[in-house]
Formats: sequence, structure tokens, C-alpha cells
Amino acid sequence: MLIGTHGMNVANIKLNITLDGARLEQVNAFKYLGVTIDNVLKWSYHFEHIFKKLAQVIGIIKYVKPYVSSQALRLMYTTLFIPHINYCSTVWDQGGKGYLDKLEKLQKRAGRVILGCDRYTSTSTLLNTLGWLPVAEIHKKSKATLVYKALNGLTPPYITAMFTQLSHVHTHNTRLRAQGGLQLPMTHLEYRRRAFSSSGAALWNTLPQHLKSARSLPLFKQLYDVHCLPAKH
Repeated sequence: MLIGTHGMNVANIKLNITLDGARLEQVNAFKYLGVTIDNVLKWSYHFEHIFKKLAQVIGIIKYVKPYVSSQALRLMYTTLFIPHINYCSTVWDQGGKGYLDKLEKLQKRAGRVILGCDRYTSTSTLLNTLGWLPVAEIHKKSKATLVYKALNGLTPPYITAMFTQLSHVHTHNTRLRAQGGLQLPMTHLEYRRRAFSSSGAALWNTLPQHLKSARSLPLFKQLYDVHCLPAKH
């Protein structure tokens, strides 16, 4: 696979590479560790794969619904649907609003099937009834969780090195420094702001102190859900 930009029109550049006398096949995209990478480093192929898998899961849930309990259907959502939304989302969640909107539509379709609601049921009613986070919040939780792990020695050194606490940078008595804030990488380029090292630090700085100081990873995840889900009266 030859990687370039749309302007380079790399799909029309033909390579002739052989290995041990066999010509290597040239492709426009390939899957590596469960993530589909294409020749212009966009995420259209990966998203199309996710959409197809999620549609299949919804079909399975719809098919078995008459035979299982509502609790079993929700468990199927958690075990079959969520992994496709969440897997490596810290890498591809900046792929574009249109793709994320379609993920949210598929999530709502799954919720309507489980609850038996019509298409006019509001998103907030649907998600609140099921106790689900919206797709955007699922991705934020995944990103925040990885930052938490990095700051607490639970990731490889190369990920930990992406983040610098403000307390290690200056001694000014600022609120953000006192609350365990992170230094934001200095950049004027939008694509670098979308990188995990930058977007992860920015997200971390918005979290309340009790989340940042959680004593364990399971507690952090639990507190994050409580923080994001509306209180039920």
C-alpha cells in the first residue's frame, strides 16, 4: 500500500514490488490489529466496517428479542455493540462528525429495538431509560480512561510520556495546577490539536477533581458514568 494524500491520487500510482519472486498485491486499505488503515490515512474504510458490524448486531438483537428478557438484550448491547464503538476509538474518534452522527443513529436504533419504541422517541428519553452514554461520551470516557492509566503508571512509557502535569512545569498557584491539570502541547495546527496527546490533555483538564483523584481504575470508570449520566429521580 502506498500512503499519500488525496491530491497525490495515490490509488492510481501502481507499484511493482516482488518478494522471493512473487509480486506483492497493492491494496488501498488493510486491517492491522483490528483497525482498517487506508492509503490517505482517513477512516472511511474503518467506519464502513464498523457500520456493517453494528447493523449485524442490531439484526441479531431484533431476531432474538421475542425469546429473551430485556436484561439479556441489554447485555447483548454491552457485549456485542459497545466493543465495535469503543475499540481503538482514541485513534479514530476524530474521523469526522458525519461518521460519529451515523454511529449515534445506530446506537439509537439498537435502543429502539430493545425498548420497542418508535422512531419519534427522543434521544434523551431513550438513553436515560437504558442508562446508556451517548457515543461521544463513550469515546470521551475511553480517552479519559487512557489518560488516567497513563498518569498512574498503567501504560507503556511512550504513552505516559505524552502527558506532563502542570505541577512539573511551574510553581504558580493556579487552580488548574492544584487540580492535577496537564500541560497542553503548543501548536497552531488543527490536526495536532486532534491528536491524543493534545485532545486527551484538554479533556482531562475539564474533569472534576474527584474524578482525577480516583484511587483505582474501576472507581474512575464508575465515577465517570455517574458524572455523565443524569440523576434519576
